[in-house]
Amino acid sequence: MNRGKIAGLRGVLIVGLGLMASVGLKAVEPVANWENLKHLSAGQETQVVLNDARSYRGKFESVSDDTLVVHLPSGEQSFERKSVLRVSAKAGSHRLRNTLLGGLIGIGAGAGIGAATGKSSKNGFPKINESADAGGGAIIGLAAGVGVGVALPATAWRTIYRAR
Repeated sequence: MNRGKIAGLRGVLIVGLGLMASVGLKAVEPVANWENLKHLSAGQETQVVLNDARSYRGKFESVSDDTLVVHLPSGEQSFERKSVLRVSAKAGSHRLRNTLLGGLIGIGAGAGIGAATGKSSKNGFPKINESADAGGGAIIGLAAGVGVGVALPATAWRTIYRAR
């Protein structure tokens, strides 16, 4: 393997590891604080899980020091703080982010794989052939990455409160 292919593979590996590490890093919020619920907006989609594992999904209405009020399809429901295990809120859609991230990862991986596995020709233009192989791999990787990004779930739930 020549130095150009090794450098290309090293670059793809570094970018891939960096992206995987950044996906794992999230701002750590203390979710055992009931006060976090006061930051929810009226009408925001919420999910309440009780200590007995029953789960309710509805629209947030209000919160006090001891009670959470959610509008469920069956009507307004109050939950006592001591019976609530977890409260989650629906976060915004991440479809565009997932698609772009999938495409970028696919381009990098495809270009690296194309450059590493491509055959250098003896016609006097090895760099042109390696570049063409890398470009072809990048196009295939882009298509695959975008497909994976679109297929990933677009909406996530963010935990606002979790009892200790």
